[in-house]
Amino acid sequence: MSDYPLSFPVLESFITAASRYVGISYFVYLSLLVLWIIQYFRVKRDYAKFLRRSKLNAIITVISYHIYSLLIMYTAWCNLWAYSNSFRADFTSFVIGSVIGGISGLFYLKVLIQFKSIKRMVGLDTSELITSGIFSKCRNPHTLSKGIAQLGLGIMGRSSFAIIIGLIWWILNHFNVLEEEKLLEKIFGKKYIRYCSNAPRYFNLKHSK
Repeated sequence: MSDYPLSFPVLESFITAASRYVGISYFVYLSLLVLWIIQYFRVKRDYAKFLRRSKLNAIITVISYHIYSLLIMYTAWCNLWAYSNSFRADFTSFVIGSVIGGISGLFYLKVLIQFKSIKRMVGLDTSELITSGIFSKCRNPHTLSKGIAQLGLGIMGRSSFAIIIGLIWWILNHFNVLEEEKLLEKIFGKKYIRYCSNAPRYFNLKHSK
């Protein structure tokens, strides 16, 4: 592991100690992948049967996401599969990753405030379609902001592993987004179809519908 752009002895000692066990991250990652594949079909069943997630599946989804985020943070701190060991590149990555992570974190906080309800945020409440504010520009700002934040962490720590599993999370989560869109179209009908025609799924690439 190379030196960090700025010297923080306590943090560096913590990272050195944590790096001794970084191999465990492979086991955690594979376990989460298996869990998410199982969860995909469980949530798909919930949508078909209840038109929302069950409490158990919502809890599992939230917990597994936060474990995954901690895994990305951990492997980034440990520079797992570091793509650079030069001080100049390290400092540039540190700054770029910090800016990306900070901006996306603030963006995600704004999304959480607009949800106004934990049940709505985790998919337990599907009684209202949010189309104002940030949601008027992007149908899935929570997914977009979380994915960009994970990318920022990987860049900040110069960890190719963190960046790769962050991108894989985004790809896997995309399938959940597609299932959610089918559900919302079933619940809200033409109202949701009109909303989709005005707001891109993530960002406007000549409409990502």
